Amino acid sequence: MALTVLQKLKLISDAVPDDENNLQYVDVASEFFMNSLPNYIAQKYYVPVEVTDDNGLECGTKYGHVIRDGLPCREGMAAYKHLYSNTNSQYGVNEDDPIWYKEQGKVFIKPAPTSTEKGYVASIPRNFISDYTASGLQAIPNTPANAEHIILLYAAFLILQKNMRSINDSYPTFPNTFDDTANNLSISFPTLPTISIDTSLNFTALDSLSMNSNSIGDYSIDSAEIAKAFKALDNAYEFIGSLETNVGTFNPNDESDDADNVPKGAFWLDDEDPEMVDSAVRLAAQEVNRANGYFQNQGQGLQSFATAVNASATEYQAKVNKELQKISSQIQSINSTISSKSLELQKHNLSISEVQTELQKFQADVSQRLQKNNQILQRYSTQVQSFQQEYSFIIQEIQLIFQQYTQEYSKFLGAHGSQ
Repeated sequence: MALTVLQKLKLISDAVPDDENNLQYVDVASEFFMNSLPNYIAQKYYVPVEVTDDNGLECGTKYGHVIRDGLPCREGMAAYKHLYSNTNSQYGVNEDDPIWYKEQGKVFIKPAPTSTEKGYVASIPRNFISDYTASGLQAIPNTPANAEHIILLYAAFLILQKNMRSINDSYPTFPNTFDDTANNLSISFPTLPTISIDTSLNFTALDSLSMNSNSIGDYSIDSAEIAKAFKALDNAYEFIGSLETNVGTFNPNDESDDADNVPKGAFWLDDEDPEMVDSAVRLAAQEVNRANGYFQNQGQGLQSFATAVNASATEYQAKVNKELQKISSQIQSINSTISSKSLELQKHNLSISEVQTELQKFQADVSQRLQKNNQILQRYSTQVQSFQQEYSFIIQEIQLIFQQYTQEYSKFLGAHGSQ
């Protein structure tokens, strides 16, 4: 079974879509091809086209003989067109001697044709395909049979050009649904708290650790033992005073070294570097251990003194114990101060932990938004790549088809020779 014109058109290129208007493009391509042929070839395919009135007939450059009411018309000049209708003029014409002339691409017949005396011009058909829905059409009317493939090549060229314009109009639109990761996050960047910790500990409170001898009163004991005992106390006071030098004032603004080149490490307690904080804590611990060792040595001397006092006067020992209780109370007060500082530090550590949690939420939210935007960009990139591939394919097909058209058109002219 013979192929239809539309089936042959599809064989030109897979890029040619099935469209109800394809035959219209074949018709346009047929007219273009026939009008591009030299007259000596085109005239073989002229058909009589009726001139119905005095308005003339569009015929371009492709036309042949002209007849009116069965009589051939002689060619005239457009300059005398007003005289052809004047029966008193030597240029006047009548039904027995009709004339034709061309003006502005139209052929005019004088006298003008009527419904009973019709005029015709041998020319390229106005329409090669009169019914664009004729899907069963197997040949293109009024065209050379060996030119059908050339005409279909040009029709495919026109169709793909139209499709290329449609593809160009469908270029992917850049997405406008991005999240502004700077301004539209679900949480705002957390505000960092101002952490201010009073790390100063007033060790001068230790100076109040003294016995009130007036409250104890006199007792009978060797004066050398008394001197020895007070010497031990003096040593203790002197050592207690040295703690500030060795440990530091815990003043966060004082980073200088003391006279013995010993760092006052307590200012590192509020440092952001955990290693420096740890170093300062170890320094303080070393000094406290040394103090404990010293106190133990001095305590042994005091215990020896206390034994001597007990042996001499129980009442005096009771008074000493009372004074020692006062000292213990003072030490407890100092320990309480240290504990309050520890609680304050723990509180700020909790605040820092909360901030870190908020920062993690913020970072997760940013990552989520960025991931979403990256997905949108990826989809857009895929659409652009698909568009570019389709567009490149159409362009390649158009170039190939037009190249085939020019080659086959040249062969067709060569096969018909020249006049």
